[in-house]
Amino acid sequence: MNTKKILSGSTLKLLAVISMLFDHFGRIVLENGYLMNTRSMISDEQYARISAMSDVCGWIGRMAFPIFCFLLVEGFVHTKNLKKYMRNLLLFAILTETIYDWSFTGILFNIYQQNVLFELLLGIIALYMIRREKKFVKEKIRVVNEKEAESISIIIAILIIIILGKAAEKLYFDGGLYGISLIGMFYLLRKQKIAKFFAGIGILLFYNYYLVGGGFDFSPENFLDISLLAGVSALLLIFGYNGQRGRRVKYFFYVFYPMHLLILKILSVLYT
Repeated sequence: MNTKKILSGSTLKLLAVISMLFDHFGRIVLENGYLMNTRSMISDEQYARISAMSDVCGWIGRMAFPIFCFLLVEGFVHTKNLKKYMRNLLLFAILTETIYDWSFTGILFNIYQQNVLFELLLGIIALYMIRREKKFVKEKIRVVNEKEAESISIIIAILIIIILGKAAEKLYFDGGLYGISLIGMFYLLRKQKIAKFFAGIGILLFYNYYLVGGGFDFSPENFLDISLLAGVSALLLIFGYNGQRGRRVKYFFYVFYPMHLLILKILSVLYT
């Protein structure tokens, strides 16, 4: 791991935004727009070519989410006003939801699909609970030594991650257990860069094997999936984080997220 620490927080955020833009362009404009509405008017060769372009956009897009989860943890650790941080996430999650539903499902309200800001907000709640329980274990529970307290705290933290992760899936948050697991892992292993990298790979492998419909699929295709490699690429970028905030772009993502969805949806309607 000789990756130089050259990436600031703002640079990572920009890379994640570009990755997300590719993903959403492929899903909204190409897949749900052009391919869905012009299937009967284009040749099989044209359909295959556009479909391949959509797949490539999706692969690039898989890099975004781990980076956003990592930056959320950094924001949680460094924020001076956690209530304001959570309030902003909740406010923009609510404001974005109608645009998100319309962009991806074509209707203004879909209870079976919630935008990623709700997932990130739940991630913040998980981190708050983990921080509080760690303090509680240390101060209130009588243990033999500090190592035992740490073990108890980690077990409770894992339970919090699993419970809130499953709650995210039940509420149809974009990210589900995968997202809460990444957020929790980035927090618990924040100061252990090597362990964090390999734990991230473990979570990516678990997510690739895990089928939301039930069970696991340990096929070689899942192990060699390009989406998995894109996720590993995101972890490599995170490994290059230099610990600096970089350019201050506090509200950029909050505004960009709903606006780019709206623009892409309008493009998909006009294009078809």
